[in-house]
Amino acid sequence: MLRLAAVCIWCVLGGCAMETRYFLQENSEFPTPAGVQDVWFRSEGGRHLHGWFIPARSLAEGRVVQAPCVILCHGQQRTIDYYAPRMSPITVEADVSLFAFSYRGYGRSDPESSVTRRETLEDAEAALDAVLSHPGVDRARVGVIGYSLGGPAALGLASRRGEVSCAAVGGTFSTARAILEDQGKGWAYFLIGPELDPEASAKRLGGKPLMVFHAGNDSVIAPYHALRIAAAALRAGSPTELHIEPGVDHMDLLDEPTALKDEMVRFLRRWAFPDEAGDQ
Repeated sequence: MLRLAAVCIWCVLGGCAMETRYFLQENSEFPTPAGVQDVWFRSEGGRHLHGWFIPARSLAEGRVVQAPCVILCHGQQRTIDYYAPRMSPITVEADVSLFAFSYRGYGRSDPESSVTRRETLEDAEAALDAVLSHPGVDRARVGVIGYSLGGPAALGLASRRGEVSCAAVGGTFSTARAILEDQGKGWAYFLIGPELDPEASAKRLGGKPLMVFHAGNDSVIAPYHALRIAAAALRAGSPTELHIEPGVDHMDLLDEPTALKDEMVRFLRRWAFPDEAGDQ
């Protein structure tokens, strides 16, 4: 009995240790750009988290008092000072506010010795609550965008919280088993397990629109993962768009002035302003 208990404890601790290897925390200080609001909020367990609220153009200009908003779940290692400037031109053009936040252990949020998928989802839920309490946000039009390791948190949030009405994920994996096998680490699956697999979350979106985008030459996460996520959402009845950008690698996808930007603007406009379709 004691031997079995010891094995169980080893598996739990080993799984956490293996999983945290994929989150490379980076606490750092960086300036807040002009026109961007600093937002501080707390996650489960009292972690002090930091985010940026970048208002929609119509909100910044005072033409409306509330606007749609999308939450950005960033990838590993780099934080919002890298991701937000690459996403905000898209949301500004779509006239949608952007809330980019740093998980625990990243950016200006509280330091953390290790981070897991479950904890990034907890922080994403706290970010959603912060967005829903912001006076400039239309609570009926809140979406989420996740990139790379931010994909599981983004789809997990969209599948669990009814307040989220659309999702977009890019450069993310479909299942832990598949990405570990791609890396020749299939043996580690029994330690990590399927928790928050994006493919499973996509099946539980409940008809919410989804955009899946990926780099055609992605050397980190192969493009077939995007097809699996999109197929899962489509089979479950969610309107789904898939965009594979040829000729670019994992991080280049966010830097290149590609057709992806126009596709994302159109996706966000269709979600945030559905009446436009009837006027055209």
